[in-house]
Amino acid sequence: VSTQSTGYGEIFVQYTDLNHFSHNEKIILQGDVFITKNPCLHPGDLKKVTAVDIPALHHLYDVVVFPAKGQRPHPNELSGSDLDGDEYFVCWEESLMPHDNCDPAEYYIERITPSQGDAPPPTAITESEINEFVFNYITKGSKLGQISNAHAIWADRLEKGVKDRKCITLASKHSDAVDFIKTGIAPTFDFAERSLIYPDWMMKPDKASY
Repeated sequence: VSTQSTGYGEIFVQYTDLNHFSHNEKIILQGDVFITKNPCLHPGDLKKVTAVDIPALHHLYDVVVFPAKGQRPHPNELSGSDLDGDEYFVCWEESLMPHDNCDPAEYYIERITPSQGDAPPPTAITESEINEFVFNYITKGSKLGQISNAHAIWADRLEKGVKDRKCITLASKHSDAVDFIKTGIAPTFDFAERSLIYPDWMMKPDKASY
């Protein structure tokens, strides 16, 4: 949900207290919180904001109300999210609170839009086109798990963690891999981006680990 009632960098959250669910008690968050959604690979996918109390929004609960102000929508800054049913994670634990925000990633796909009159007439999808898409998905687009694992390993191994350039690149490729089924644009996954050793918490007994 978005509204003009909150300012940029603010959200409204009223949630049902599950510890007193039978009483249907609602709690309004106020103060510093951070919000994110899955997947969260880019350091900008996690955002520190201020939860505010807006009396006019008290009829809304168990949802996040974002501001309709600012240069860019907050949901789009979080993994390129939109408001079509995405679920968000909101946390106010002080020991986990980030000190500041990182710049969000740019989530967009360049498309060539033919001018009106040059666009080819719509045609029915043929069986050969379906076969080609499935073939491309299997051979080019099914790298999502490999990219995700590589990102987790390098974030663990590198000194800068998720802020390292290698992790930033893998986060971008992960986003492209997620959208491949819609865009048909498959990311590359280079040998240098793979890791030959795995952290012990990934439980890969057949691989070299640390």
